[in-house]
Amino acid sequence: ILAAYCPRVAQKVQEVQEDGAPTASDETNPCLDYLKCIIFSNPNASFAIGETTFTTFEDLEKAFIDGSVTEEALKKALIVAINGLLDPVRAHFQTSEEAKGLLETIKGYKKEAVAPQPSKSVDLSTPKLVVFVPAVLKLHLDIALSIVEQMNAFIAANGEKAEAVLYLPDWSATTRNEVTGDEKEIAAILAYNAALIQSFGLDAKVTVVKQSELILSDANAYWFEVINAGRKYMTSKVETFTGEVSCAGVLIAALMRCVDVYSLKASAILTIPETDIGQNTLACEYSGDQVKEVVLAAPLHRKLCDPNTEATTDDAFLFADDSDMDVRRKLKKAFAAEKDAVNPVVSLAGRFLATAAATLKTQGGELTVSSTEELVDKYNSGAVHPGDLKPYVSDNVVGLYTNTRKVVGTPDVKKLATVVKNAEKKMAKKK
Repeated sequence: ILAAYCPRVAQKVQEVQEDGAPTASDETNPCLDYLKCIIFSNPNASFAIGETTFTTFEDLEKAFIDGSVTEEALKKALIVAINGLLDPVRAHFQTSEEAKGLLETIKGYKKEAVAPQPSKSVDLSTPKLVVFVPAVLKLHLDIALSIVEQMNAFIAANGEKAEAVLYLPDWSATTRNEVTGDEKEIAAILAYNAALIQSFGLDAKVTVVKQSELILSDANAYWFEVINAGRKYMTSKVETFTGEVSCAGVLIAALMRCVDVYSLKASAILTIPETDIGQNTLACEYSGDQVKEVVLAAPLHRKLCDPNTEATTDDAFLFADDSDMDVRRKLKKAFAAEKDAVNPVVSLAGRFLATAAATLKTQGGELTVSSTEELVDKYNSGAVHPGDLKPYVSDNVVGLYTNTRKVVGTPDVKKLATVVKNAEKKMAKKK
C-alpha cells in the first residue's frame, strides 16, 4: 500500500469494458477506491487518521484532495484499517486445526500449480508416425500426395513394426473455430480429406483415428493430461511456438495437441506448416523432445499462376478432389513462359520424369526426354515449347486421380462431399 499510486483526484464512475473489467484511468486512485468500496461499504463505518475521524467517504475524499490529509497519513491509516479486517481471519487460521489443515492443502495446490511439470515419457518401442489431417475446405493436391509419400516411406523404412495414423482433430478444430466452427461439419470435412488422402495410394497399414473417439475412450485421463500441460505451459510460453493466442480456444487446442501426441504414443509427427502452426513443435517439447517432428515436403511451385503475382482464384491451385475437366482447364491456363523453366508446368513434369522418360510431341517431331535436367535444358533453349509440355503434364496429373474418382463416387464419401460443399456455400456468404 505504501508504494501504491495515489493521485489527488476525485473518484469518478469508471467506464466498464465489454468483459466487465474497469477501464484503466489516470483519474482513479486505488487507495481511495479501497476506502470507498471496502472500508466505507460497511454500515456506520468510520475511518480515523490521527485525531480526526471521518464518517463518510465524501468528507475523507475532500480532505485528501484539498491537502488537509497527506498521502502518507492516508496510506498508513488504510494499512491499519485493512489489517483490522484481516486480523480475525488470520487468527482463525492460526487457532483452528481444521482451518490450518485447509490452508496447508491450498498452499500445496499452489506449489503444484506453479512447479514445472516433468516432460512426459513416451513409449518409443513402436515406430509410429502421426499426421493431423487439416480441417480445410480445399485440400491441396501436393499436400495429399506428400502425406502419402512420406507416410509410405516411413512404413517402408521401419519394417513390420511400423505404424502410422491419420488423426482427425475434430474437437480441437471446433475449439479453434476453424472453417465454419460447426462440430458436425468439421467432422465431415476431416473425414472427407482423410478419404482423399487415402485414395492416392496410402499404405493399408495407416489407420484413421478420430480425436473425439480417442478422448471419450478415457475422458478423465485425457483431460487430466490437458490440465497437466496447462500447468507446464503459460500462455506466453505457448505463444513462442504458435504466435499470438487470439482466444482461449486456440490455447486449449495447443494443449490438446500435446496430449494427442502423448496419447497416440507417436514417435514422430508429420507437420503441415500451413495448418499446424507451431503446435507440433510444442507437442515435441512436451514429450521432452522424444518425439521427432518431420516437416512435410513443400512443392517447388504450388501456384499455377505467375509466381510473382497473387493467386486470386481456385484456378491457381490443384486440389485433391478436382475433376478431370478441372485439372485440364487449370493446366491449360497455367503460367509457363517460353524459354524459362522456372514455372509450375516444368516443375510438375519433373515429378513424372523421376519415374519414366517422356515422349513429347513438338513442332519438330517427337522428342524423348529422360530427366528433369534434360527437360530444363531443352525448355530453356526453346526446343520444348509450353504447348508441347502441357498435354503431357495434364495426362499424367489426371492419371493421379484414377483411384480418387472411384473413392469420391462411393455413397459414404458422396455424403461427406455434400456436407463440404454446403460448408463452402456457408463460408462464401460470410465474405
